[in-house]
Amino acid sequence: MLTLLQLSDIHFRKKPEELDEYSQMRVRMLETLEDCCKIEPVNAIIVCGDIAFSGKHEEYEEKAKMFINELQAKTGCSNEQVYMVPGNHDKNRDTQGNNTRALMREGLLYGNSGSQLLSQICQEEPTTLCRLIEPFEEYIKYASRHRCVSSAVLKIYLGEKATVNDKLYWHGEIGTIGDYRVVLYGINSCLVSDWEDRDNPKDENKGHLQYLSKQMYNISRHRDEISISMMHHPLDFIKGGDDIESTMDGKFAIQFYGHIHKPSVQKDDALKIFSGALQPPFKEMESSSDYYPVFNIIQLDIVDGILQVHIQPFVWRWVDDEDGYFERNEMRSYQLKIKNDASRQFPKRKHLKLPENQTARALEIDFMTRSNGENIIKKMYPDFVLKHEPIADFEVFFARLRNDDRYVELYDHLKR
Repeated sequence: MLTLLQLSDIHFRKKPEELDEYSQMRVRMLETLEDCCKIEPVNAIIVCGDIAFSGKHEEYEEKAKMFINELQAKTGCSNEQVYMVPGNHDKNRDTQGNNTRALMREGLLYGNSGSQLLSQICQEEPTTLCRLIEPFEEYIKYASRHRCVSSAVLKIYLGEKATVNDKLYWHGEIGTIGDYRVVLYGINSCLVSDWEDRDNPKDENKGHLQYLSKQMYNISRHRDEISISMMHHPLDFIKGGDDIESTMDGKFAIQFYGHIHKPSVQKDDALKIFSGALQPPFKEMESSSDYYPVFNIIQLDIVDGILQVHIQPFVWRWVDDEDGYFERNEMRSYQLKIKNDASRQFPKRKHLKLPENQTARALEIDFMTRSNGENIIKKMYPDFVLKHEPIADFEVFFARLRNDDRYVELYDHLKR
């Protein structure tokens, strides 16, 4: 069984704790998680976007980083076990280049060849596409520590051309259930989000119309894999969302979403879990009882060939003249037929050579925390030209490691 902590829409602002309306709520959340983990440990932390309020450096480094570290301490999750995607608030929309972004947004949302056009720009004009990536700069710096930025986005951010093999999504194996690997795919649904977000033509009361390229979700799955997607915007906020939904439902048995601030679950051809907001704007809570702080504990298991999903919401209750508390709502359980048959014998896929009980992602994250990283790079690759810019140097180094299959050697250096 795998146990996941799902949260979203934290909207961290640069505020001292004493002026932060949610500081007490977060303390109670940490205490609640500590009690839960005494019964069942958490295997992964899933954050479905809007970590920050306006994509500013201080919101990540002075607020989000500390809180995520505290979540890790209470749950026992390592950096490798934290997964995140950006939300529209994780963009600094004051970043220069608004006019270029507006022009590209019009082409992707209202043109007829968005996916092909985006692919060509990735490979041929990275400095142009970088205008869409630049507002995510502080998010990228933070999320890259958890290896939650796609290879194509990192290359474009660094001013390099992406290749056809670079992905516009990231993925990571979060564990196994029986014969199946559980693989999480992170998708950026906010690429064209900006100040000029248009209304959604499907709903005149709904803005934030977004764009997903086919390269972001049309993955190829393996037979021994249960695939889970996570992104910020639900599909009814996405251009062509109905067609995309039919494809994604065939790819991802479980789908995590944020953005709408109200928790809910939808089961049709796939199970869609909308996390709600951990820190919704106070004006929402004042206007409607449907908005309240919430997080989910989700358990995945396989029983008699059926995927079992148990969702336990924890809802914040305000109490007059008291601190408030998290109430454990009724658990909701769902069953999903597994479309793949992992019990059948198939040719084994080629894997990287790795030390026992280690993953490439874990070794990369460990390496990024070391102060002697540049020394290790030069020992393993004496010809390596260092730029002394950590993200740039690390990505080139990791690409060479994968190509040369030298993770065992990296592990030996990290142990010294």
